[in-house]
Order: sequence, then C-alpha cells, then structure tokens
Amino acid sequence: MGLDDRVITRAIIERYTEKLLSCLEIDVAVVGAGPSGIVAAHDLAVTKDGVPDPRKYHLEIEGNFADSHSVTPSKAVFLVVAHERPAEYLSNVTDGWLGTHAEEMDFQFKYAGDYSIVLLGKDDDADVAKDSDAKWSNSVDGTLWIPACAHFVGSDYNDIDQDKFCDPGEELPPSGYCIGDCTTAYGELGKVEAVPPSLDLETFYSGRYPIGERGGVVEEGTSDNFLAACLEDSIVHFSGHGCADGIALRFERLVGEPPNQYTQSLEWFMSSDIVAGQFGQIRVAVLGACDTMANNDSIGHKFVTVGGAQSCVGYVGHIWFEAMAWVDGYGRQDGLGFWHYLAKEQYTVQGAANKARDDYGDWFGEEQEIASGVSGIHVAPSPCSTVIYPAF
Repeated sequence: MGLDDRVITRAIIERYTEKLLSCLEIDVAVVGAGPSGIVAAHDLAVTKDGVPDPRKYHLEIEGNFADSHSVTPSKAVFLVVAHERPAEYLSNVTDGWLGTHAEEMDFQFKYAGDYSIVLLGKDDDADVAKDSDAKWSNSVDGTLWIPACAHFVGSDYNDIDQDKFCDPGEELPPSGYCIGDCTTAYGELGKVEAVPPSLDLETFYSGRYPIGERGGVVEEGTSDNFLAACLEDSIVHFSGHGCADGIALRFERLVGEPPNQYTQSLEWFMSSDIVAGQFGQIRVAVLGACDTMANNDSIGHKFVTVGGAQSCVGYVGHIWFEAMAWVDGYGRQDGLGFWHYLAKEQYTVQGAANKARDDYGDWFGEEQEIASGVSGIHVAPSPCSTVIYPAF
C-alpha cells in the first residue's frame, strides 16, 4: 500500500495536538529541571503557611489481569480515577505480570470525594500493540473515599453594627486572623494520626473541587457554597463575624463619610437556612464568631438540634479575633491549639475545646480569658464525645 503524505501529516498533527491539549489542565508548568526549577517546583507545591497540597497517602492494593489476555504486558499502570472532578495526575508504573499482583505505592490526592483504582495495560504482541485500542484495563478491588473539609474566611473589616464589636474610634483588626485560623485548621487536617499512634496509620481530610471556591480555605464564600458544605462535608469551619442568628460570610467596606457611614452585608448564612435533619454527616462544625452559642436558639445549637450535626463549637458572647486565632492554633508559638488536639492527639471535640480554653487561661490569666471571650467557648451537644479520627 502506498504512503499518503496527507494522511501521515494529519496523523502527526492530530497526535501532537492531542498531547498539547492534555497539558492544559495544570495549575503551573515549570520549564527546566535545574536548581532553580527544582526549588520553584517545591515552593509552589507548598502553601504560604507550609501546608502540603495535595495530601499524600500510602496504599497497598492488588490488581488482576484477566487470564483471557494472551500475553503479559511489559508495563502496567495503576491509575487513581477521580469521580466528578478533573482527572488526577496520580499513577504508578510497575513491571508487567499475568494474574494477581500486590503493590505498595504512595499517591497524592488533591480533592475530597470518591476514587477508583484502575489497572491499565497494553498487550506486548508487536502487531496488536500498533493499534492504540489494544490498551485495556481492569478495576482493582475496592475504592477510596476522602472526606471533605471546608474553611470559610469571613471579612474582618466591617460590620452592619460597628458599635456592637468595637468601642468608639476603635478599628477592626485585619483579615489575617481569620485567614490564619482557616489555613491552620486545613493544615492540621492534612494529617490525622491513628489511635494508638503505634498503628502507623495516617489519614486526612481534604477540600472538595474547586479548592478555594468550594473546599479547602474559602475566601469570599457564598451562602450557597456554605450550605453545600453543610450538606456534604465532614468538617465545616467558619472564622469571622457573627451573631446568635447567623454568620457573615462577606461584607462591603465602609461607605460614605462620617457621621453617615454604613456597611452592607453581601452574604449571610442564617439559622433559618439550616435544612432539618440534613447535616448528619458533619462530624464537627466550628462557628468561630461572636454569640453563635449565645442561647439554645442560636445558630450553633441549631446545627445540632435542627440540622443533626454530630457536634458544633461556638462562643457564648463576644470573642476577640486574636484570641480566637490563638485558640485555633494560628497565634500559638508552640504550634498547638484546638485543631492540633483533634487531629494529632486524639482528643474529643469537647476535650479539645476545653484544653484550648484552659491553655489560653494558663498563658494570659483568668481575667483576660473572660475579657477576650475565650471562657465562653461552648460545644453542643454537651458533653460531646465526637472524634475526627481516623478520617477514613
């Protein structure tokens, strides 16, 4: 058969275009593997607070090539397939075999959700291998479910009622406290240690896709995204302004000139938005804001009594931002705090809240503990024996 230059040229261009398009689904491309490229890739793989993302997990899995295949493939690939999210860049190549084979490997998981592990291969027969359709796959026993966490950063700059949170002339603190709270929590949940630690098993929570909008650390959150987290995620966390009836996800800055300045809320999530009986998958909700546990009808209590969450942590009365950040672990030089006790030292939600409160009192004294609002940390239901380990 004669060669057709047009067919060959078309095949080359189509194959190249296919490969080029497959490279577009990336966050960052580092060109060159010299010292600068390696350092850049490392720094880009770690967040500004040193939190690795994506999370890593060690798997021991078994795969089986069906006996119907005529020859042993020279190479096989374990591929982790993410459902309803972009395909993960997670694969491991191993020597070929026929029949059942066990393999240990480390995978990286960027998103929470369900994963399937698939074994890919290609027949070695020279004639068959020319056809790309000769590739085939077998499912590996079992799936992996990564539980989700979402950490919503509220604005620290303004509030509808400025006098409610500040003395006359006092400025509200920068948003760094709330971002720090959420980033610290997300980092601690990236490694949840087993019980007892001698079992050498580490699990983790991760954010749903897309990270930064729906899962992980979420700034400029919306009430719809927050409700979605409450309906789907295992851990839901808010840090910002609030009151007994709701939490303020976003605010505008001050508008106008004194004495006619005002602010306008962009997003609230109210206790009336709680869907009855639909928050049962939440292991712990943390509503880090003033008055979220002010009374039995407050939003924090309703997360449990109406929504059905397994536990909720909030505050009775006013809470300083810097004090709340210290309790959560962001402001602590020793790296401990509420989230650390939950994820690393196997505390219950009640125990972690009590420990973080007592630590604050030991460091700053009982008088400041009361003045800052830390003494008002409260957990529902009380007493609460909920734990977050193992994550899966």
